[in-house]
Amino acid sequence: MNEVGNFNITHTDVPANSNITVVFSPSNNVKIYSYEVYKDGKIINTKVPSTSKATISMTDTGVYQIKINAALNDDTPQTLSSGYYIIDKEKPEINVKIENLQIKKEELNLIEENVTAKDNYDGTRSLDIASLKT
Repeated sequence: MNEVGNFNITHTDVPANSNITVVFSPSNNVKIYSYEVYKDGKIINTKVPSTSKATISMTDTGVYQIKINAALNDDTPQTLSSGYYIIDKEKPEINVKIENLQIKKEELNLIEENVTAKDNYDGTRSLDIASLKT
């Protein structure tokens, strides 16, 4: 735990397709604190000053961050920022250019030419067929 406190989940390494709930626990050094929740770079929630644990729920697709503004017991101001929490509940779109795509193993290059996947987090990608070639 640092001087301000800690988050039970500091960040996500990969996008989650479900809600994320983070608990912030202030340290004993904190006289009072408030927090701001950012989604896609914009403040979406502000918590008024408190001294107890805070439970912060993130539910919609987006990139979130939590910033804590604290006053320590000696009245020194401190800030603490979480890492990023990524929620991606949007299903990817798979597009096939050919209506009836039937492919033999020796024709796998047709998949690369005719199938793409679009995801709001990863962008547009060609189908990765490396595992199909074995």
